[in-house]
Amino acid sequence: RDWNVYSVMSIVLKLAVCFALLLLASSIRGPEQIHISYGFDPSQMFVMWSTDEASTTILHIRDSNGSDSWTNVTGESWKFTEGNPSGLQYIHRVNLTGLVAGKSYAYRAESNGNVSDEYVFIAMRNDSDFRPQFIVYGDMGRHGGAFILPHLREEVKLTENTAILHVGDFAYDFDSEGGVNGDEFMNRIQDLATVRPYMTAVGNHEIAHNFSHYRNRFTMPTTESPFWYRDRKSG
Repeated sequence: RDWNVYSVMSIVLKLAVCFALLLLASSIRGPEQIHISYGFDPSQMFVMWSTDEASTTILHIRDSNGSDSWTNVTGESWKFTEGNPSGLQYIHRVNLTGLVAGKSYAYRAESNGNVSDEYVFIAMRNDSDFRPQFIVYGDMGRHGGAFILPHLREEVKLTENTAILHVGDFAYDFDSEGGVNGDEFMNRIQDLATVRPYMTAVGNHEIAHNFSHYRNRFTMPTTESPFWYRDRKSG
């Protein structure tokens, strides 16, 4: 094949564009701050995460007990700036439906080609023998709560607890450092919140900017106020 200067320049230009696109994808922060929460019934689970740029919202999910076939579920995203000038401003949420009660699922979050580690959760049980066990705490800041995190991780790892309930007062505070403190807190609890539903209640420390951080960072099973919900369990 005869090569000329224009052919070579064309190839170099295409390679440069591809390289630039790869650099752009790798420069996007996220998915991070990944966490899950129960939906309205055992067939649902919400999965949320954050990025620093507008990007795709894709969740890969499969049966964790043997299946190698992934299903891709798309979700929604929005920009979160109120009281969050310096934090990651793009929130992503996928509403998983059609889950089988008590079944174990593996999942990975993806935004613009960046794929998270693989995590596993168990869909809510609804059988007559179900006796839920909760890890319950509140008033946990980014710094002051750091000493308890290894114990919580160990508790999640070694016990068959159902979910975590954080009853208000997060990060101290979410909006500190322009939202960066909130991001760091969410990343610190990611090991817990990716494998157990992280159910929340609002506290007085979330009041800034009309509770904007709480309203944007968490999704609870409610169609009315984001602050109040009821979740009945057997037992």
